[in-house]
Amino acid sequence: MSYTCKILAIDGGGIRGIIPAYILQEIEASLGKPIYQCFDIIAGTSTGGLITMALTTPLSTNNNNPLSASAILKLYLTDESQIFVYQSSGDFTESKYYGISPWLQSVFGSTITLSQAQQQLQSLGNPIPKQVLVTCYTLNGASGVNIGPYLFNWVDAAASPADNYCVWEATLGTSSAPTYFPVANVGAGVQNGSNAANRWVADGGIVANNPALYALSWAVRLGLYTTLSDVLLVSLGTGLYNTGIQMTSSGNWGTIQWMLGQDTNGYSTEPLINVLAMANVLAPDQQLQLLMPQGSYARLEPVIPYDESALDGTDTQELQSTAESYIGPGGAGYIIYQSVLTALQ
Repeated sequence: MSYTCKILAIDGGGIRGIIPAYILQEIEASLGKPIYQCFDIIAGTSTGGLITMALTTPLSTNNNNPLSASAILKLYLTDESQIFVYQSSGDFTESKYYGISPWLQSVFGSTITLSQAQQQLQSLGNPIPKQVLVTCYTLNGASGVNIGPYLFNWVDAAASPADNYCVWEATLGTSSAPTYFPVANVGAGVQNGSNAANRWVADGGIVANNPALYALSWAVRLGLYTTLSDVLLVSLGTGLYNTGIQMTSSGNWGTIQWMLGQDTNGYSTEPLINVLAMANVLAPDQQLQLLMPQGSYARLEPVIPYDESALDGTDTQELQSTAESYIGPGGAGYIIYQSVLTALQ
């Protein structure tokens, strides 16, 4: 079937971004062209936002081309120690890690803005996405800045200087996971920042760890399809570890029980954060399964064990092996993956 609108959405998940990066690497290898030439809209949250920006931002360090999916996968496999740099204090007084602004500027540079990324990609003469977006949540900002969900994106950046952030700022903002990294301060007045509106933002996973519905909404706004049968929506997860929470006999929980608990496999968890994080992934998936016609929606996400579920784990090779097995012959995602390849050819 031919699709007039093709959408890629990539979940958050820290180091588990290895999983979608590997899947995208295999798609590029099979199709023989970069991911940005395959989709009309590319959306990401947190680690998925990093992948999104790297796939669509021409870099002077890469012959003015975006990074390939294989190059992005290599970053995850080799640069983990530069991303997760421990703070000296405890988790209750400061974020677990220092901010990643220096690393992001080393990857994307400190000056290229969202609108410039779009213009420079267009100058390569190949098909490019009509919209690229990453999610975040604004906690505070300059006068006139709305508090709540916000999208760093190409369309708004091209239309308004107030939304034209540097690529590294957008990537920082979508990746500033609470308790892992400091809240991100981006825009006017920030060192190496853009002249866009000043914002304090947290990780997009707070509002949309699965950004697929945001991506589909932009397809509506841009008039990219007539009916949903015209749409191919490919949604990539970062691995699903979703098990029950151990319950007390009464279920009469206060703050302590909601913040300190165990799952049904006996592992420590923060029940409230666990439930909210899972809901942000599972709810959009359920809604899209109900909304999209047969064959128009593909969700690729392997089930993972607890040992691979940490956002800052060191199990990079295990995560790659999980992704490889998942889409390989006999894997749980093999048939869906093959259908995606067929639809993209």
